[in-house]
Amino acid sequence: MVEEGFCIMQIIRDDEYAAVVYCPDTKCVQVRWNNGEGPGQREVFDQILQLIQERPTFTYIADIREQGVVSDVSRGWMETELLPVAIMSGLKKVAVVVEEEIFKQFFRQPAHPPLTQSPQYLEFRYMYSLEEAQTWATEVYNYYDGRVSHVA
Repeated sequence: MVEEGFCIMQIIRDDEYAAVVYCPDTKCVQVRWNNGEGPGQREVFDQILQLIQERPTFTYIADIREQGVVSDVSRGWMETELLPVAIMSGLKKVAVVVEEEIFKQFFRQPAHPPLTQSPQYLEFRYMYSLEEAQTWATEVYNYYDGRVSHVA
């Protein structure tokens, strides 16, 4: 376990594909992607899904600033197969940490129409820093825990 200002984080994985941590204090899975496509990418996603299914998880933070390009096939698989199971397992919201550069933002932001039009809606937020995403995850936790009446 590692203590940060955000919470005490349980390290799940840290390798060439991704660093995955779970924060029990805010029920958040946080991933820093280190690579784009590769044989380990789906393994990481499977591990994240298993984590969401086994532990209460309200939010998922994906820091994709170092991820590189993800294929349409992989993105489609994530949106149609992985995320619906995560939603059914209790995931409420996703924060994606991106570069501020407009060009990168434009090409990295998926539309997510199958998710926003389904009865099991999953909210996505795009943020420019990990700290901003962690603050938001704490606000989400406080909302679902009944400590506050709304999330900004």
